[in-house]
Amino acid sequence: QTIQAAKDSEAGENEQETQGKPPLLQRLYSNTSNGKFSLSDKGEEEDTEEETEEEKLPNISFFRILKLNKSEWPYIMLGTIAAIINGAAHPAFSVLFAKVIAIFGTNNPEFIRSEINVYSIIVLVIGVVSFFTFFMQGFMFGRSGEVLTMRLRQMAFKSMLRQDMSWFDDKKNSTGALTTRLATDASQIQAATGSRLGLIAENFCT
Repeated sequence: QTIQAAKDSEAGENEQETQGKPPLLQRLYSNTSNGKFSLSDKGEEEDTEEETEEEKLPNISFFRILKLNKSEWPYIMLGTIAAIINGAAHPAFSVLFAKVIAIFGTNNPEFIRSEINVYSIIVLVIGVVSFFTFFMQGFMFGRSGEVLTMRLRQMAFKSMLRQDMSWFDDKKNSTGALTTRLATDASQIQAATGSRLGLIAENFCT
């Protein structure tokens, strides 16, 4: 009863608002008041349909990405060697520190001084070598990754140019979306080949 009373009161208010208006305005007012809910419902349905639609992307193997970077294998090999040296430097420092601590346990000052000088030179040499190998690792993997990024962008751009005109009518293939793909998607693959291989080799030797 309360619901029916509310509906009756709302209908009465609408009639009062439309009274005194021209017939054309009354007709427009009634059409908009009756159709506003249907338009909003239709918009919500379209939004839900767009959210449920997900783009299905094919699964690409890691070895296929490496094949695309095949021409840069010299850079990858040099970067891997540098990463192995960098990984071996960490346990080498641990061994040296253990030997230095053992030397301080002796009571011969001259022996301690001579041995400490030797191990200090060894630590200095390892530090200098690590400086160059870290630079080489970053440069080599960065170079190979940038070349791969440029190659992927060229392949993606050529594929876009070969599409039909109807393909660009889709909102997913708008100018902004395609530009974002060329800018971000290709650069994200760089981490899969460059820095990841370096970290794997470095952690394996550590």
